[in-house]
Amino acid sequence: MSKISVIIPVYNEEKHLGQCLSSISNQTLKEIEVIIVDDGSNDNSLSIAEEFQKTNSFPTRIIRQENTGAGAARNQGLDLAKGEFIKFVDADDFLYNDTLEKMYNLAKKNDADIIRGNFTLISDDKVVEDNANWWPFINQFAIIDPKVNKDFIIIEIPGVGNKLFKKNLFDDFRFPENLKWEDLAVVPVLLAIANKVVYLNESVYNYRIDDNTTATDFKHSTKKILDIITIVDLFEDNMKIKGVNTLYHEQIVGIYILHSLFRVENVMSWENCPMPFKVTIINSIINLVELKYPNWKDSKYINMYRKANSTFNNNMKKLDSYLKQELRSETDDKKIRQTVDTLFE
Repeated sequence: MSKISVIIPVYNEEKHLGQCLSSISNQTLKEIEVIIVDDGSNDNSLSIAEEFQKTNSFPTRIIRQENTGAGAARNQGLDLAKGEFIKFVDADDFLYNDTLEKMYNLAKKNDADIIRGNFTLISDDKVVEDNANWWPFINQFAIIDPKVNKDFIIIEIPGVGNKLFKKNLFDDFRFPENLKWEDLAVVPVLLAIANKVVYLNESVYNYRIDDNTTATDFKHSTKKILDIITIVDLFEDNMKIKGVNTLYHEQIVGIYILHSLFRVENVMSWENCPMPFKVTIINSIINLVELKYPNWKDSKYINMYRKANSTFNNNMKKLDSYLKQELRSETDDKKIRQTVDTLFE
């Protein structure tokens, strides 16, 4: 059995896929398998993957599927994975040569379910931020029991790239498909049910932030913006299914509210978006949050993030200028969503 199954979803990443796969070929840990899931690419990505399959020394499988998103691609990989641990790598990102060896050895030494490392932000092939962590540990590594340090699931970024997961965490558990922000429905849940998480205070993953149109281009983003509400609802459902919703109730509410507000921040930043559209979309998001949590403004996590992040704090100061009570009177979830869906028809 392989020590680690590396799962790489690919969609039109001919520009960066070669660097990603090269970083896999150079891994010092040799007992790995590679599963590449092509998510309906129409560029040269598949040819690059096939060349890698011919020339690298690791067992490699290539799966093709219709374009159904990263969640579906990861699920395909999980269905085929035989490794003891799972490492997800996005096709435009890359690892350090010893990433897998360090994370695997740390997991085995500490009998950990999840290893969490820092990451390096890359833009235009230049380092924007090195060894980013956002978690206040000063030691080389720390052992975390999420059931004791419950706020860990809300403070930790809900991404997969900087983490190594024990495969059995995914037994009867998969990513949502055809939705944005699919990691948020899964990663905090895995952190919550893990018996032990080890924090490695060094960068293990190079995360590329180029071409991030979702954050700024309203035409690209509008139709998917309300996916966030679907995702946080799924997150709550998953916590209940796993039997930890009572233990983490406060954190569940915090994640629901905060990540909805993070998407409100996205809308605020959309370029060339008419102000009436921004106002409608922001009020629709807040309306959906208020239907579930009328006292959302009282969440302690809003104040926590306002103190920790000046940009978030400034945006929250601006939020009241967008809010219109007359735009938040609808109580039917479907009608609220239809309001956003019809904006650009």
